Amino acid sequence: MDKSTLFPTDFKAIQSRLLRINPVDYSKTRNYLNGNTTLISPYLTHGVVSTRDVAHTVLSRYNKREAFTFIFELAWREYLHMVWFNFKNIIEEDIDCEQDGVVNRKLLKCIVDAQTGIDALDLELRNLYSIGHMHNQARLWLASLVCNIAKTHWKLPSKWLYYNSLDGDIAINILSWQTVAGTFNNNKYYFNQDIVNKYHQQNQINSFIDKPISEIKRMSIPRHLQEAFKDFEFITTLPQSQINEVDPQVPVLLYSIWNLKPNWHSTKNAQRILVLEPSHFNKYPMNKKRIDFIMQLAKNIPELKIYTGEICNLKNLNRCKDIISIQYPTTEHWPGKKEYRSFIFENLMDKYRTFDEFWNDAEKEYANIKI
Repeated sequence: MDKSTLFPTDFKAIQSRLLRINPVDYSKTRNYLNGNTTLISPYLTHGVVSTRDVAHTVLSRYNKREAFTFIFELAWREYLHMVWFNFKNIIEEDIDCEQDGVVNRKLLKCIVDAQTGIDALDLELRNLYSIGHMHNQARLWLASLVCNIAKTHWKLPSKWLYYNSLDGDIAINILSWQTVAGTFNNNKYYFNQDIVNKYHQQNQINSFIDKPISEIKRMSIPRHLQEAFKDFEFITTLPQSQINEVDPQVPVLLYSIWNLKPNWHSTKNAQRILVLEPSHFNKYPMNKKRIDFIMQLAKNIPELKIYTGEICNLKNLNRCKDIISIQYPTTEHWPGKKEYRSFIFENLMDKYRTFDEFWNDAEKEYANIKI
């Protein structure tokens, strides 16, 4: 696959992709590996567009019934961000209960080598390396294989998937792995070859998961899932700074990799600075493909300058009286005014304990949305 066509970085092409979203086909086929998915997750992750932008674009062309499943999935994304917004770093450890039965806390060699023995999953792992993307169904299978069949703790493998994914989102990645592992909702997810064959539309037989789920839950760890990958290096290579100081007399717009929206304050006369803090990438590393993708997205923002360094070391910033950024859990220490992110259900940022509680209120709001 050609990454340049699968995930374009030009803003006009991204906007065109939004206009091609068909929520009816999406609701029918989204779980199939060759189904009608939107391929907009990298742009949502990096704030090129918001969930609200996407929802309004879709609802301007389809009615609420036709768009229901699609909006439901966007609501799931917003719920996970609400959890992160409220629980902060708590999400980075087992939330509700410890992952039980753990025998390994390293990466599995068969995962890194894309040789699990499950053809569809190995194909998706190779896609991850080549284009930086895996289908959501394959991510579920991956997490289930690692956490529940191989009895490996979710934390390091989730970091590895985030590192390699163009759409790696901290809240969604961590909380999705914890959901599968049963540490977020105490309800582990399992799959088998019948499920893979259904959604990959193939007929692999005699794999180690070609049996009922009840048997998979009881089986011993297959030998090839016991070998750990040694010394995997998470290396982030950041671009050099284009500036190291600001003019304290001119307003400053601080961009993060989570806010790359080209039309954000587009008419404001301001210094536009994309801040890349090494401390952030030490904690949440990204591979070169991902960094290059982000830098291409950043080119959509006129006169944007790159600052690579800790925000506290950007000269003269503390003398500026007009500093604006968009609120995000990883940038709460940034100075100045923080604007709220744009959500569909922006009034529902309370500490909902479950998605069902969140959706119960969100569905009521959805019924009243007017475009």
